[in-house]
Amino acid sequence: MPPSGVADLRDGMAARGGLAAPWQVDVGPSRRLGAVLVAGHAVAAVAVAAAGLPLAAAGASWLLLCVSAGFHLHRVACVASPRSIVRLRVDGEGTLRIHFRDGRTASGLLDGSTVVGWRLTLVRLRLDGDVFVRTVPLVRDNCSASAFRRLRAGLAWQAGAALRR
Repeated sequence: MPPSGVADLRDGMAARGGLAAPWQVDVGPSRRLGAVLVAGHAVAAVAVAAAGLPLAAAGASWLLLCVSAGFHLHRVACVASPRSIVRLRVDGEGTLRIHFRDGRTASGLLDGSTVVGWRLTLVRLRLDGDVFVRTVPLVRDNCSASAFRRLRAGLAWQAGAALRR
């Protein structure tokens, strides 16, 4: 039984023909996503400066922000880490699989907290055996336009179907 808030693609979409048809999204590097990550970390750094923390606490916070920015740029925006997700794939039975840069694959469920937007889609996944939800940010410049449109339409359709139940 999937945890609450999780939509099982095999049951929900396969029967209705939404995202269950075979499709895949190849994820590549993104300048826009990198710019958003840098801007978000810069805003956090300004907030730390404005908080009036002691110098040691502010310095530690800035150091953590720099490490976080570097980690996320390397793993998410540049897709250069061995643990970076390079492909999302749904087969004909509705099984969601992710492919990592190092060649490993994992399967899981699409989480109900997935966000579908015009410029940004946050695909939230709960991998089999994982406690935490993994987020795959997709923007227009890190995947093909047709795959991005199809994914957004399928996810929006799925959300609407879940609300009608």
